[in-house]
Amino acid sequence: MQEKKFASSIPACNMIIALLIFAQIPIMFGKADPNAIIYALPWLLAAFPVILLCIIFMFINGDFVDATLNAILSGVLMGQNFVRGLIALSMFNAGTAVSPELMMSSFAIDKWVYLAGGIILLFAGWLAHFNSKMAATGVWAGAIGFLALAAMNAGFGQLFGLIGSIGLVILGVYLLYSGLALLLNTAMQKEVLPLK
Repeated sequence: MQEKKFASSIPACNMIIALLIFAQIPIMFGKADPNAIIYALPWLLAAFPVILLCIIFMFINGDFVDATLNAILSGVLMGQNFVRGLIALSMFNAGTAVSPELMMSSFAIDKWVYLAGGIILLFAGWLAHFNSKMAATGVWAGAIGFLALAAMNAGFGQLFGLIGSIGLVILGVYLLYSGLALLLNTAMQKEVLPLK
């Protein structure tokens, strides 16, 4: 087993991603306009560099699976939300509305990214189940969320958007719990909150 060079950054990364998922709940459930991503920008901007550092520390520590999954899903997807927020802000400042053609193009792109993300999370859940059924459940909920969002973007209806949002919130709850559990268990040097 490789010796750790830094303390584990996994708890911090899990809790940050949970916070970012929770920051977008009003948008996911239609309680805020999609352009409200502008108001999530401060959270995304503050979190994104920290997520990148966490991922780098995971790779340095040899946490290859967590680092890879976070690089793909946390780094890229949260980075995408950050850039999307900047685009929405610039369009808002210019007084420009998104054309239907541009919106359809966005859906066409997003469905494939969500499909790939869902497949990655299905595989990650399978890997996780060897160590923790709880982790597998959280990750598979996220996989269902991504696959449902892919279906919604492919034109199968808004019900899939609701299913996708519920799946992502379940993933967020798991990430928050696991981050807190890892932090507390490490600090107390014993299992206070179970993770199996």
